[in-house]
This record gives sequence, structure tokens and C-alpha cells, in this order.
Amino acid sequence: MRLTPLLIEDAPCYLSAADERTLVLRGLQISFVESFAQSDDVNEALDLTDNDIRVLTVNTPMKRLQTLLLARNQISSIDANIGALLPNLKSLSLLHNNLSGLPDLVPLRHCTKLDSLYLAHNKVTALPYYKEFVIWLLPSVTILDFDAIKPKHRQTSKELLGTFAEPTPLATQLLNNVKLEPLQQPVVVESAQQVRLTDAEKEALKKDLLNASSLEEIERIELALQRGYIE
Repeated sequence: MRLTPLLIEDAPCYLSAADERTLVLRGLQISFVESFAQSDDVNEALDLTDNDIRVLTVNTPMKRLQTLLLARNQISSIDANIGALLPNLKSLSLLHNNLSGLPDLVPLRHCTKLDSLYLAHNKVTALPYYKEFVIWLLPSVTILDFDAIKPKHRQTSKELLGTFAEPTPLATQLLNNVKLEPLQQPVVVESAQQVRLTDAEKEALKKDLLNASSLEEIERIELALQRGYIE
């Protein structure tokens, strides 16, 4: 299913136990995280569990988002710019996905506020030095797969892998030629300027709705009438 503006508009929302406004888009067979407008950046948490998403990305920066739930999807890669798109991300659940290599995790290093990361039931977790690599790559993380990271774990990771500035041969081998690129700010391009509807335009859209012949056209008109503007 395509994630449309109308689907986002109609999705249930609740206040979590962590006092986070949570938008729920579970189990909808969504393949891409798209159609979010900058005006939709009002949620601290986004629940996309049980979908068909293959790439961890979003189509526009979400500066308020702190918790992202993506368990039981098909994610096998992560957008290199995810840190700029989700600059305040603190908790990320990727349980039961398709991440298979340690270099696949490198984009997460720019999520500098990430505190809790859940990767159980991905092939990557069975690789040698998985835990040490994640601790080295993501120094802000304190919870990995439901276990607390202790000072002794950080010391072991440092001894094995060194630092970003001076990685050990083992760290270089585990990176498999993937470079630790600097963070690039995403370029957000507005598709069109929002135009407020007049009363006459609203009436015209209501008539167009009666004659609409496709689901996409119906959703576009209904959303414009709900929001009071067109894009």
C-alpha cells in the first residue's frame, strides 16, 4: 500500500507511557516512508511496525521525532543521510529485519542522540564483533538489544577497534572499505507552494469529488478539503 497524505491524516495517534505523541501506521503493507509534509512534524514517536519497508529513510526532516518503531519490516539498508533527517532520534527498533552486514549500520553513526537500539533477529547480530562494532560506531548508545552497555564493554571495544580518527586494522576490515563520510544536510524541495482555498474553490472541489474516477484523485480532493489548502 502507498503511504498517502490522507492515510497519514487519518492515522490514529495516542500519548505513550513515555509521554510521546505517537502516530500509528502499523500493518498497512507500506513500502516507502513518503508523503510526509513539513507540517506533519508534530509527533515524538512513529510506529511503522509490520509493514514492507525496505530502506530506512523518510522523505522530509522530522526534527521532533525521538522514537521510531520499524520491527518486522524488510529493511536491508539505511539512508546515508538518516542523521540529518532525524536529528533528535533517541530510540530505534529494527527488530526482525534484513540487515546483514556491519557496514549496513554505518549511517546510524550520525544519529548522535541515539540512546537505545534494537537489532535482534537481523543476520548482522550473528556476525563476529557485532556488539563491539556497534559500541564503537555509536558511542551515544547505552541500550543495545535490551542490554545495558557497561564501561567494560566500551573498553573492550576501544581496545579492539581504536577510534574513528585512528581505527585498528580490525575496524578497517569490519568496515569493508565503507568510508565514515561527514554528515550532509538534506535538501528539502517543496513540491509546490501551499495555496489557501477560497469558498468558491471549496465548492468546486466538492463537485469534482462527485466526478472523481480514481482513488488517488479522491484522496487528493478529500485531503485538500480537510486541510483547507492545495499544494
